[in-house]
Amino acid sequence: MSINSAYNASQANIKRIVKKFTESMDKVLAKAKRIVTTNLGGVDLESSLNYELIWRDALKQAGYYALVDEFINKGFDKNYKEILKAFKEGDLAT
Repeated sequence: MSINSAYNASQANIKRIVKKFTESMDKVLAKAKRIVTTNLGGVDLESSLNYELIWRDALKQAGYYALVDEFINKGFDKNYKEILKAFKEGDLAT
């Protein structure tokens, strides 16, 4: 495998990971919006602390934090093999 092939494979993986993340994030934020809308009934919006706590809880319920963790901790691990191949093809020690 050439360094260009390794690079292209890496870029293809990154595009797939980012596309999946973006699609999932759209769904998560839509769900969070529904949760916040439901939970804001009767909350005094003058109190920014209450609003922030409700928003954080909605993001957690919607799966936002889990999605970001998966993107960071698992998504880039899928690309690790191609990165190592590119280093090897470029005669760089890893």
